[in-house]
Amino acid sequence: MINSDALAYQISQIRSTIRSIEAEEKNTLVANKEKIELQELVLAQGERELEAALESFEKAKVLYDEGAISKEDYEEIERFVETQRVSLASIKQELVILKNGNTEYYKALIQAQEASVAKLRSDIENCNVRTTTSGTITELAAKNANMASGVSPVAVVATGGEKTIQLYISTKDVASIKEGDGVDIVLKRRGGDLLFPGRIKHIDSVASVRPSALGVLESRVRVEVEPLMGEDNTSFGIGYYADVKFYLYKEGGKLTVPKSALFEDNGKDKVFAVKGGRAIEVEVTKGMELRTETVIEEGLMAGDVVISDANDKNIKNGKKVQ
Repeated sequence: MINSDALAYQISQIRSTIRSIEAEEKNTLVANKEKIELQELVLAQGERELEAALESFEKAKVLYDEGAISKEDYEEIERFVETQRVSLASIKQELVILKNGNTEYYKALIQAQEASVAKLRSDIENCNVRTTTSGTITELAAKNANMASGVSPVAVVATGGEKTIQLYISTKDVASIKEGDGVDIVLKRRGGDLLFPGRIKHIDSVASVRPSALGVLESRVRVEVEPLMGEDNTSFGIGYYADVKFYLYKEGGKLTVPKSALFEDNGKDKVFAVKGGRAIEVEVTKGMELRTETVIEEGLMAGDVVISDANDKNIKNGKKVQ
């Protein structure tokens, strides 16, 4: 659960802001009432002045047609009438603004604040994070300051039923294992390590970048291993750490040589075998490469003696060795 007190406090602050906006709007309406009354008087006066100007213009038109006044005087009266029209239009526009007030302006402000309140209420409702199953939280990624997201984990919940071991292995090795393969599990204890079998239950189809035991970032795949302890599973609890041994290669009756015994010659893999007291180059076919040794599929037989360091400059093909 993410603390919602801060969100509730924000809502109370927004409510205070809305009340301030409403009070400001009310004060504006009261002030506008006096202005409206004054503007209506100005409008009435402007209408009378325009009416008088129009009467004067009609008389001036007759006099101008009779030649009693000059063209300049006539045009000046005409300009005065137009000025009165523009002034009256401006007075009317100001009166409309005063009557409407800033209603739309304040309405928009309040709507924006109400939208913020609705968003915060939604966030409060989403503060409670629920799982679809009951169990024990073993990892908690979310903190009080975090917002829960559908794309990031909040917590890891272990159910009280089937127990599994979660671990990450290198993408270099994942191709050598499959779901259902057996593994050895070692649970370290003060009175002696507990060894029991297990099997690979699940292998993720995607990899993620995680640090290795040496702190080096590597591409690794999550693997779930199921302990096969039978009824005696009380010694293995939720949150325990264990070592898991995977069998990347397991086959009997195979010959292996140290990796240092192999060398390449014209694209062919070879070793120096000791035959008749001499070092003889022997072409071999390599199999699986283990940590320090390589499986030899063809080229050697059981009992053959092989020189372990093919890079020794003193060793030549056909040279005597002891």
